Amino acid sequence: MDGAEDVEDYRGRLLSTIVSCQSCQPWENGPVWVIGKPIELEEAMDNCGVPLDNQDLREAILSDLVCPGCGDSLSEHHDVGVKFDFEIAHERAVDRAKEEFGERLWEFSRFLEKYPMLGANHEVGSLILKGIQSFPKACLEGSTWFRARRIENGRELDVEDMRVPDPERVAIPPGRFNHLGQAHWYLASSEHAAAREVLDKGEAIVWMQRWTVERLDSILDLVVFGPDDPEPVTDARAEDLPLLATAMIFGDHLNRDVDRRAGWRPEYFIPVYVADAAKHAGFKGIRFTSTRSYMDVNLVLFSSDAPVKADGRPFTYNVKAYGREFPF
Repeated sequence: MDGAEDVEDYRGRLLSTIVSCQSCQPWENGPVWVIGKPIELEEAMDNCGVPLDNQDLREAILSDLVCPGCGDSLSEHHDVGVKFDFEIAHERAVDRAKEEFGERLWEFSRFLEKYPMLGANHEVGSLILKGIQSFPKACLEGSTWFRARRIENGRELDVEDMRVPDPERVAIPPGRFNHLGQAHWYLASSEHAAAREVLDKGEAIVWMQRWTVERLDSILDLVVFGPDDPEPVTDARAEDLPLLATAMIFGDHLNRDVDRRAGWRPEYFIPVYVADAAKHAGFKGIRFTSTRSYMDVNLVLFSSDAPVKADGRPFTYNVKAYGREFPF
């Protein structure tokens, strides 16, 4: 029999492909396979390169083997659910991207902390400038978005109050995709996501305005759902993106949490640099995954004069009344 290291190596390969077994599936006169692609465990072992003629090795691999989904014991002739081809392609693309650019992006982040205005002098910053035109693009036409404001006094807000503020009159703080003083539209795909952007712990009610974004092309699209996300995979797939874009999106370089009360926000440096590069390349905005509301999407438009039209008047929105508590 092969050594214990070989057994564990093959066992690790096998378990990395299995996501479920029969017991994990809904049951109706037998298992209804919804989690993973069903194949016999014996075939899964073959696919992982376990030698067919080494029965001792195969038995050792199967010894005490349990389903990673539910913990049931598995035997050679059990059916198991394995990852679909698109899941494997996604994981391989992300792994390649992180291997190529993961550490280099963290080095770029540290460089920007020291020299925030000199990003183009760094190798990765130069690659972003040169390659951003190959990043995915979206076109918006008649899409609905939301913008919220906190309720800070008893005054009823009108549509004009819900627009982008005038930087000549209002101090605009730095944001994820804007420098200090830059007036950008920040919009969210749902009321809940918009509310999460402005509420603090213990607060529940905001002023809300529904907006329609008329036709806008040249939107940098940084929304790429992974295969495990409970949403359809968008047209932008990790395996089709440039490695640098994949590394930024799936390496937590664009969506790091930030303490908005802090004066020092290094988590914003790479996103702001990407926004500058996008503006320079002619993009009109960025579509990105919300960092405060799981599975929602946000939109930043670089011009306060973007074709954004109010749909109705502002209304109050209570997150508790709509059954969506804040998981702070």
